[in-house]
Amino acid sequence: MALFNRAGELFATDASCPHMGADLSNGTVSGDTLTCAWHHWQFNLCTGEGLTRGWARLKRHRLIREGDDLILEIEDEPCETDPGESPRASEDTPE
Repeated sequence: MALFNRAGELFATDASCPHMGADLSNGTVSGDTLTCAWHHWQFNLCTGEGLTRGWARLKRHRLIREGDDLILEIEDEPCETDPGESPRASEDTPE
């Protein structure tokens, strides 16, 4: 599991890049774009869409903040969440 903070909004994705299995937690986030450290493949954190290759999607997981705790739900979750559910996540389902 890899966690990302984009301007206070949290996202959780599977940790491995679908390209060659690199650890995405070593990647960089700029705006909505996550860039893998190994080969610079890029993904949209909100949609999970592969920006380098459309078939290479990220699996996103829902995060829920309860006080000081974060709860991770291991299910695909769209980026649009209710405002009260604070953190969001990222997604992958190979096409």
